Amino acid sequence: MAAMNSDQAASLRRKAERLKSHGNKAGAREGARILAVVSGKGGVGKTNVAVNFGASLEKSGKKVLLIDLDIGMANVDIILGEPSGCSLPEMIENDLPSEEVLQKSAAYPNLSFISGGNGLSEIMELDQVRKNLLTNRLDEWSRTFDVILLDLGAGAAKDTLNVMVTADQTVVVTTPEPAAVTDAYSVIKLIHGKKASMPVNILVNKCRDDKHGRHIYGHLSDVCRQFLGKETGYFGAVPMDESVWKAVCSQTPYTTGYPKSQASRAVQRLTKDYLAADGYRPKTQVNFAARISAWLRGNRK
Repeated sequence: MAAMNSDQAASLRRKAERLKSHGNKAGAREGARILAVVSGKGGVGKTNVAVNFGASLEKSGKKVLLIDLDIGMANVDIILGEPSGCSLPEMIENDLPSEEVLQKSAAYPNLSFISGGNGLSEIMELDQVRKNLLTNRLDEWSRTFDVILLDLGAGAAKDTLNVMVTADQTVVVTTPEPAAVTDAYSVIKLIHGKKASMPVNILVNKCRDDKHGRHIYGHLSDVCRQFLGKETGYFGAVPMDESVWKAVCSQTPYTTGYPKSQASRAVQRLTKDYLAADGYRPKTQVNFAARISAWLRGNRK
């Protein structure tokens, strides 16, 4: 990353202070719900679920931001059929305003997305002035959007886990395959070890139907309760559906291209359930900003 000259550093510091002052004045306002979407292994359809859930939330009248942090496998833009754009580190490095970096889908005017860049380590390597700017920008977004979805990579690398626990809740995506369920349990175990109070919900993708999904959830939930003492929630199930593959090939969310398909109807149901649940009710953004700031400072506690 290029070094700053003294004028650039002074300008960034002044901007960070202005944003911090603005954020403090707005501290009592309600902010976005932050959901981390994760999986134990690749290939379970995590990002596709995150994109279609975000699209369904948007169609339900919510302003949604999807931050693609699936480093090395970032493909939110591909699923939405949109060109890739500026990343979080590039936004801070070039001091770009939100309206220039948050990409939108033509089909979803209130769904924005942005890439996390080349890796979470790249964000951790920002100097403190830039970290403050990033924290304040995320705080700004938490007051702008109703829901922020963090699409994190499969597994639970150190930085991924630290970002994960800044969310209000985590959605673990799995499939009925034994390997996927086993890896989902491993991720839940790591989350529980890092932050036992973190609400964890399980979404079963590529199952036969809701009954099958609930069966898989029940098994995984029982194991978490027995061996971790961890209670988990059922986020929903999305059945195996040929329309999902067709939508991916045409680079459009299946909830748009095939709104009456089984998969789309399932996502619409779980979206309705999510919005009706107490867990959706917005929280103040103060805690989110504090958690992000702690992570950026390298606080691993």
